[in-house]
Amino acid sequence: MRKRRFLYLIFSLIALIFLTALSITYENSYLCFLLMIIVMIPNHLIKNKERQITNEIISKYGFECEPYQYIESLMDYSKHCFLTKKQKLVYELYYALAYLDAGDFEEVKDILLEIDKQTYKLDEMTKVLYLKAWCDYFFYNHQDEKMKLTLLKMKDIITYTRFNHFMNNYSIIYMLLEAKYYILTDTNLSRAKELFKNRKSLIPTKLSLIGSNYQMALLDIREKNYTAAKEKLKLVASKNENLYIVRDARKLLDDIDNLVL
Repeated sequence: MRKRRFLYLIFSLIALIFLTALSITYENSYLCFLLMIIVMIPNHLIKNKERQITNEIISKYGFECEPYQYIESLMDYSKHCFLTKKQKLVYELYYALAYLDAGDFEEVKDILLEIDKQTYKLDEMTKVLYLKAWCDYFFYNHQDEKMKLTLLKMKDIITYTRFNHFMNNYSIIYMLLEAKYYILTDTNLSRAKELFKNRKSLIPTKLSLIGSNYQMALLDIREKNYTAAKEKLKLVASKNENLYIVRDARKLLDDIDNLVL
């Protein structure tokens, strides 16, 4: 909640108390009720504006692929907000996911370990994103056993929690992580290919398309299809080098040329 909305909320509560008391003694109580509605409308409008600003920051990152600018934008925005302890954890999780994209894995680990002490404050949807962050961390650091155990925890949450209209997206997130696990362990690659088809169900962004090409290139490398891998890696390597997968794609291209994979 932004500080402006917090102050207006206090004002509106005081106004509502006054109007409620007035409606008891004033003959035209309908006018008081109308004024109550009018008082609450700006709070609703400000709340929608806050949600719009946050969505714009996230959307901008998806298409500009600048992790550090994204983190800076979120931090600047949060300075103008009163955040609950739970909301602060959600913002920390956003930072961790962006640091993952940047390849700043030590920073990611520090943030996730801090969140780990307070996971009881997270709702089930946020826990899925928290576990996704750990899965990606384990994937990039080649820790397959830890990734497997984390995937099992995520599967339990998705299986036994009702996410309503979000359910499909979280199931797809899980399946894409499962595919990455198969790539990491060089097992069940045909299943990985099938799972990657689900990515088309998510809203495409420039960032997600870069990630898809990178993962499919890794799959091609596992299958020793270096020609197809090079085509995809070249697409990734031409993007913003602030992304870890872009830097890794360039390294993989050199490795393919030197055949030292």
